[in-house]
Formats: sequence, C-alpha cells, structure tokens
Amino acid sequence: MQHDRRRVHQPRRRHQPHPAPRTPHPAPRTPHPAPRSPQPAARSPQPAARSPQPAARSPHPAPRTPHPAPRSRNRHNRVRMLSVSIARSTGDTMRRVVFNQKGGVGKSTIVCNLAAVSASEGLRTLVVDLDAQANSTRYLLGERATDAHPGVADFFDTALTFSFRPVDVASFIHPTPFAQLDVMPAHPDLDTLHGKLESRYKIYKLRDALNELHAYDAVYIDTPPALNFYTRSALIAVERCLIPFDCDDFSRRALYTLLENVKEIRQDHNAALEVEGIVINQFQPRASLPQRLVDELVEEGLPVLASRLSSSVKIRESHQQSTPLIHLEPTHKLAHEFRALHRELVG
Repeated sequence: MQHDRRRVHQPRRRHQPHPAPRTPHPAPRTPHPAPRSPQPAARSPQPAARSPQPAARSPHPAPRTPHPAPRSRNRHNRVRMLSVSIARSTGDTMRRVVFNQKGGVGKSTIVCNLAAVSASEGLRTLVVDLDAQANSTRYLLGERATDAHPGVADFFDTALTFSFRPVDVASFIHPTPFAQLDVMPAHPDLDTLHGKLESRYKIYKLRDALNELHAYDAVYIDTPPALNFYTRSALIAVERCLIPFDCDDFSRRALYTLLENVKEIRQDHNAALEVEGIVINQFQPRASLPQRLVDELVEEGLPVLASRLSSSVKIRESHQQSTPLIHLEPTHKLAHEFRALHRELVG
C-alpha cells in the first residue's frame, strides 16, 4: 500500500515539476514582453519625439502669440516712425517742391515768394535751387549769386567722390539779405554733372542731405522744367509737391503727364509724396478761358487750390531788383495773394 502510494505520489511529483517548467516558461514570456516593453518604449520615444512635437506645437501657439507681438510692435514702431517723420515735416521741417515739366509757369517766382512769406512769419526757411539757370539764386542773392560758392553743384560733386570724412551740408548754404531765409545756390555746372550723377545712381543724396538739416522749419525746392535726375531727386526728398498751372491748353495737357510721373515716383521711391495742390498762376478772372479751364479741373476732382495768383507786371520789377514782392511792395494785391496761398498750404 505504501509502494502504491509512492507510485501514485511519484506521478504527482512528475506532474508537479512539469507545471514548474511551464511556470518558468511563461516567466521567460513575461521577460519577453519586458524586452517588448522596451520595444514600445523605443517606439514610445518615437511618440515621445512626436509628443514634444505637439508639445512644441503647444508652445508654438505660445511663441506665435509673442510672434505677433513683435510684429505688432514693429508695426507700431513703423507707424510711430512715420508719424514722427510727418510730424517732423509738418512741425519742424516741411519739405515742398514746386514742380512742372513745362517751362515759364512761374516756379522760381512761387518758390522765392512763398519762402519769403514763410521767413517773414518767423520760420527758418531754406530754398534749394536745382535749376542750372539759377533763377531762384539770382532772385534772392542778386549780384552776389555769381560768387555764391560752394553750392548745390558742389554738393552733388562730392557725391561722386569717396571720402571718409562726412560732408557738412550746411557748408553749401548761404544767407540771403532777408531774415530767416537761406539758399543753397545753383550753378551751370549742374548740367555737366547730370550724366555722371544719373549713371552712378545718386538719386537719394539730396534726401539724405536734407535729413541732416534740423535747423529749418521749411524747405522749398526749385526744379528745372524737365523730368530729369534733379527733379526726381527733389520728388524723392520731399513730402509735398506744388504744381504751378497756367490757364492754357498746353499746360492742361502737360498736367496729366506730370501727375502720372509724380504717381510713379510715389509708388517706386517715396510713399510719403503727395500732390499738395495745383496753384493757378497768372490768373485773369475777367477772361472766360482761364475760368472755364479751372472749373473743368475742379470737376475732374483735381486738387486745385482756392488761392489764385494774379498776373502783374510788378513781378518783373521784383525780379529785376532781386527782392520778393512781399518785401518790395508789401501792400500789393499779388503780395497779399502769396500770403493767402501760404496760409492755405500751411493750414
């Protein structure tokens, strides 16, 4: 009976160790998933790498939030800088060019008389003469015009040569006999320099020079009767363009071309440039044609200024005596009209 029990017990022992190996067999399986577990773990870093991807994305909105902020600040700075620039122009230095590609419309007369009005009202005023004929220079300096060196031609000549020393723009400016009024005189050498300046693309030199002048409240620029290097330099350097207009059909046809040229300069070089207005010069109110042309320009929506400049022989005397009309004949009708035009422009 005991032997039988052993025999019965032996199979149980054999049977018991049999599950034992099976038990360790799953055990290796258990470690097998364990290595598998690192396999997903290896994969897990893959998502983990992805997880930082969302994490990077999640903070990406955060960087994006600050990213617009700098943009917003940049825009704000640009707007602020633009506002400062315009304020500097309107408050400290307003730059204005009197421009028409047609000759004989009174550019020099308007420049010098408006500048004289500006100076007479206590504004420190500068006239820049870019016309090789130097009409504005002679108008303001008289006989001294021939000895007015250095001038604007010398300034542009320095732009063609390299120098480590900065150019002192004020050294090219001369006082006039009229208080608060200075001039950067022209010279016939402007014609000889034109081709070199054009080929070397010195178109921004005048703008950069005027940016260095902080002593003036107003700058008026006289230009030649052509769209050339000097007129483009002036249009790039200013904020306001004043267009003299004679009441005839030729002036009207030239006006549309001029407006297109100003628009092109504004789009390509100077976004701040605006046509300030069209000033009717040598106006004859009793004649029917001038009034009809003015009415048609107004109907077309063109910025015709309300102030008119009458035709008068007195302006020739003003030229001959090198004295702006407001100083030569302060009570003359045309002198009052120049003052009214200045008030309309400066508000």
